[in-house]
Amino acid sequence: MRDGFGAMVVRRPGQPIWRYVAMLCLGTVLPTILCSALLLHQLVADQQSQTASRAQGAADRLMVLLDGKLSSLVAVGQALSTSPLLENGDLAGFRSQALRAVQGQEYGLVLQDADGRRLLDTRLGNALPQGAAGGSPHVNDVTSSGRPRVSTVLRDGASRQNLVWVSVPVFSRGRVEYVLSTTLQPSRLLASITPPNSDRTWLVQLVDGAGRIASAVGPTVPREGPHATAMSRMSPLRIALRGPRSGAFSKATDRARDRIIAFGLATTLFGLFAAALLGRAMSRSLKRMRESAEALSGSGDPVLGRSAIREIREVEDALEKVSLLLREQAAQRDQHAADLAHLNETLEARVAEETRELAHANMRLENEAKEREAVEAQLRQMQKLEAVGLLTGGIAHDFNNMLAVIIGSVELAVRKQEQGTGDVRRLLTDALSGAESAAALTRQLLAFGRQQSLSPQRIDLNDLLFSMRDMLQRTLGEKVRVDLRLAGDLWPSCLDRSQMESSLVNLAINARDAMPGGGTLRVETANVTVDDEASAARERIAAGDYTVLTVSDTGTGIPADLLHRVIDPFFTTKEVGKGSGLGLSQVHGFLRQSNGYLRIDSKQGVGTSVRLYVPRYEAMRFEEASAAFRELDTADKERTVLVVEDNDAVREASVRGIRELGYNVIHASSAEEALQRLASTSRVDLLFTDVVMPGMNGRELAEAVSKTRPDLKVVYATGYSRNVALSGLVENGRPVLEKPFTLNQLATFLDQAFEAKAA
Repeated sequence: MRDGFGAMVVRRPGQPIWRYVAMLCLGTVLPTILCSALLLHQLVADQQSQTASRAQGAADRLMVLLDGKLSSLVAVGQALSTSPLLENGDLAGFRSQALRAVQGQEYGLVLQDADGRRLLDTRLGNALPQGAAGGSPHVNDVTSSGRPRVSTVLRDGASRQNLVWVSVPVFSRGRVEYVLSTTLQPSRLLASITPPNSDRTWLVQLVDGAGRIASAVGPTVPREGPHATAMSRMSPLRIALRGPRSGAFSKATDRARDRIIAFGLATTLFGLFAAALLGRAMSRSLKRMRESAEALSGSGDPVLGRSAIREIREVEDALEKVSLLLREQAAQRDQHAADLAHLNETLEARVAEETRELAHANMRLENEAKEREAVEAQLRQMQKLEAVGLLTGGIAHDFNNMLAVIIGSVELAVRKQEQGTGDVRRLLTDALSGAESAAALTRQLLAFGRQQSLSPQRIDLNDLLFSMRDMLQRTLGEKVRVDLRLAGDLWPSCLDRSQMESSLVNLAINARDAMPGGGTLRVETANVTVDDEASAARERIAAGDYTVLTVSDTGTGIPADLLHRVIDPFFTTKEVGKGSGLGLSQVHGFLRQSNGYLRIDSKQGVGTSVRLYVPRYEAMRFEEASAAFRELDTADKERTVLVVEDNDAVREASVRGIRELGYNVIHASSAEEALQRLASTSRVDLLFTDVVMPGMNGRELAEAVSKTRPDLKVVYATGYSRNVALSGLVENGRPVLEKPFTLNQLATFLDQAFEAKAA
C-alpha cells in the first residue's frame, strides 16, 4: 500500500477486538484476586506480629517481676547484714537469728568470711561444719567492690542443689568482714513470678548465663508459636517465652485462600467467554464502519449503512457531518493563509520597536539601582564613622579624666616626697582610685564587646531582687517607689551574679533619670518558653526556656527615632556629664555573652519597659570562687615564684608585688628564658606567667614544664579575657588573674594556688 507521497507503507495486521476485550476482562479480574491474596497475607502477617509483640511484652513484664524479686532478696540480705550480732562476731547468735528469718520462706541464707569459708547455711541446718569451703561465686568481687552481686544458676556442692546466689557485703570497722548470700532454687524463683492463674498455654523458661534452661513452667508439648526473650538488668538470667501456634486462625486462612483461587478461576473463564461473544458482534459492526470510512476518504461522498448498534450508527452520522465540515474548513484555510502572510510582513517591525522600548526601560532601572546602592553604601559608611567617633571620643574623654587624676596625684606625691612635707597616702589613694575607675571602664567595654570572662552560676532572680531592694531604694531616692512583682515558681537562672547586679543598677539609674519628678519603678519576673513560632514574633529570640526580668518606669520615654540607638556605646540622651552612654550597651553585651536577649519598648509620655531574657539554669556545674579581701600577710615565706612576662614594666611591677608579699622571686622575659631558669634552678614552687607572649605562650609553657615538674603550681595573668577563652583555661579550671590587679587580689590567687592541688 502507498501513502499520499507515493511511498510504500507496510502495515502489520491488527488483533481481533475480542482479544482486547478478553485482556480488559483479565485486567479487571486479576488485580481483584491479587489484592485479595495480598490482604489475606497482610492479615496473617499482622496477626503474627501482634502475637509476637504480646509475647515480648509478657516476657518484659515477667523480667520486671524477676528483677523485683532479686531486688527484694538484696534488701533482705542488706537488712540482715546490719545485725549487731555480726558486728560483735557472735556467729552462734546470728545463726539463730538467720534460722528464724528463713522460717516459712522459700529462700535460704549462707554466711561466708572474706576468704570464702562457709560459716552458716540455713538449708543444711547444723550439718555443715564451721569453716567449710564453697558458697557464693562472687565472694572476692563483693569483698573488693563492697557492692551486691547476683549470680547465674550454679550447682551447690554442699546442698547438691541448683541455686541462684544473691550476695551482699557485711561491713565491720569500715571493711568487708563477711559475705551474706540469699539462695533460691530456680524453680521457686520462676514460680514466684508466674502466678497459678496465668495463661498455661505459654511455656515460660528461666535460662542461665550459659544458655541452659534452669527451670520451666507450662505445657511440655513443643511450642511452635512466637518466641520472646528478656534479659535481667541485675543478673545473667533470662526469661524465654514460647507460645502455641494459632491453629484455628491458620486453618481459616487456608480455607480463605482456596476460595479465592476457585473464585478467580471461575471469574476468569466467564470473562473470556463473554469477551468472545462481545468481540464477535463488535467486529461485524466495525467492519461495516471501516468500509464507510474508506468511501469517505475517496473522491465522492461516503455511502453509509445503518448499523444495528446505536453507538456505531452515531459514528456513521458523525462521519457524514465531518465530510461537510472538511469542505468548509478548506475554504477557511485558504483565507487564513492569506491573513497569516500579511501578519508575517508586519511582525518583525513591531517586535523591533517593542525590543527597543524594553532595552531603554531596563537601562533606566539598572542606573537607578546603581545610584541607590551607592547612596546606601555612603549612608552605612557614615553610620559606621559616627559610631566609631562616638566610641573613640567617649573612651578618650573618660580615660583622659582618669589619667588626669592618676598623673596629678602621682606628680604631687612625688613632689611632696622630695620635699619631705605632707602625707602622700591620700594622693596615692586618689591615684589608685583613678586606676580602678579605668579598669572598670575597660570591663564595661569588654562587656559591650562580649569579650569579658564571666563566672556563670545558678542564681534565683527573686532572691537577688530581694537582697537588692533596699540598695535600689536608696539609689533611686524617696521620689521613686520600687514595686516588686515576682513570680512564685520562678525557674533558676544561669548568670554572673556581679554582672547581673551591675546591670540592674544601670537600669534603675536610667529609670530614675527618666523620672525627674518621681514615679514608680516596677520590677517583674516570669517564666517564658519560646518556641519556633514565638521566636519569629519576638524578634528572633532562640527557642528555649527563659526567666524574664522586666524593669519598667513611668518616665518620659524614648523617642521612636532614637530607640534603635540606645544600646550603642557612648550614646546618651542625658545632659553632658550626667551619663557615660555605656549603661545599656554594657547590659546588652553582658546578656548576649550569657546567651540572653535584651528587648526595649518605650512610648513618650508613658514610660519605658526593658525586658531581660535570661537562659534557664540547666543543672550545669559551675564553681564559685571566693574573692574576699583580707589583711595582707607580708611575712617571709620559704617559697620561690618564677615570674614570666614579656613587658618589662609589668614584669617589674609583678616582681615588686610578689616580693612585698614575702615570696622569693626570680623572673624571665620569655617562655624560653623561663625554661632555662627552671633547668638551672631546682627551688621553684610556683609559675606566674602571662598568657600571650611572643613565641611560646603561657599555656604552652605550663604544659612543657608539667612534663618534667608535674607538681609545679601555675597561676596565669592576662589583660584580655578572650585570650583565656581561646586558650581553654577557664574550662579547665585554671586560676587566671585579670590585669590590672591589686596586691590583695594577687595575694588571694597565690594563696589559693598553693592551697590547691598541683596544676
